[in-house]
Amino acid sequence: MTDRKKDPYRFPKQMCFSVDTNLLYRRLFSRLLLAGSACGVRRFDPEKVQVIIPALAEEELSRRVGRKYDRRDLEELKRALKDRTVVDDLYNCLYKYGRKAMNGQTEVALLKERYNCWSAQGGKFDDDKELRDDEMLRSLAEEVYEQKIEVLFLTNDDKARAHANAHKVPSLVIGYPYDVPTSLTYDPWLLMELLYDLSLLHISISLKGTGVKVRGEWMGKTVEDYRNERLRIWAAEDSAIGKALRTDLNIVKGVKERFPWRDLR
Repeated sequence: MTDRKKDPYRFPKQMCFSVDTNLLYRRLFSRLLLAGSACGVRRFDPEKVQVIIPALAEEELSRRVGRKYDRRDLEELKRALKDRTVVDDLYNCLYKYGRKAMNGQTEVALLKERYNCWSAQGGKFDDDKELRDDEMLRSLAEEVYEQKIEVLFLTNDDKARAHANAHKVPSLVIGYPYDVPTSLTYDPWLLMELLYDLSLLHISISLKGTGVKVRGEWMGKTVEDYRNERLRIWAAEDSAIGKALRTDLNIVKGVKERFPWRDLR
C-alpha cells in the first residue's frame, strides 16, 4: 500500500483492506499494532491504513452475544471440572461464542479508533453461514464500486474466498496454525495478549509451576472490562510470585500512607 501511494499516476484508486468476521475474532489488526520486528512486522501508521468493516460482520458479532450460563449449566460444569471454584463465579456469564464475540467487538472499536475505518452497509443477515458470507461479499463489492476504490478482502476461510471470487473482490486467506510449534520466534511483549486470548477462550488457565491462575471471565464482568482487556490474576500465597506481589503491595500501601495524594490537585 505504501508503494502504491508513491505512484498515484500508476495507481490512481485508493487501496483498502476489508476484514472477515473470523479475523475480528482473532484480533488481527490490533495485534499488528503491538507486534514488532521480532514477529517480522515493520512499523506503520495505522491512520494511513484504510479498513472497511462489513456491516454484516458487526451484526454477526452482536447476535453472538447471547446465551449465558444458568444454574443448570453450572451444575453440569461442576460435575465435569476438577476446579469447582471456577464454576461458582460463572453465573450469568457468556458462553464461549459470546466471549469471542465480545472480543471481536473490542477489535471493531479499536479499528475505528486507531485506523482509517468505515463500514460497508447493506446485505441481509442469514443464519446460514454461506448465505451470510455471500451477502457480505456482495455488499462489499457494491461499496467498492460506488466509492471507486480497490479493496483486498482478508479472511481465514477458504469458502469465504470463493464468495469473494464470485463477486470479483480480490482476497487473501490468512492462515493460523492449529498446533503450537516446538520452537518459534516471538515478541515477549506480546505474551500478555496471548494469555488474555487464551483465558477468554478457556475462562481460566493455570501457569504450571508458578501458582498463578489467570481468569478471563467472571460474574459481573462488564463491556468496559472487555474493552479494556481486563483479567483477574490469582497467585498462591506460598508461591514466589505471591510473596513478591505482597511485598510490592505493602510498598505501595506504605507510600500511599506517607504521601498526601488527596491534597494534590
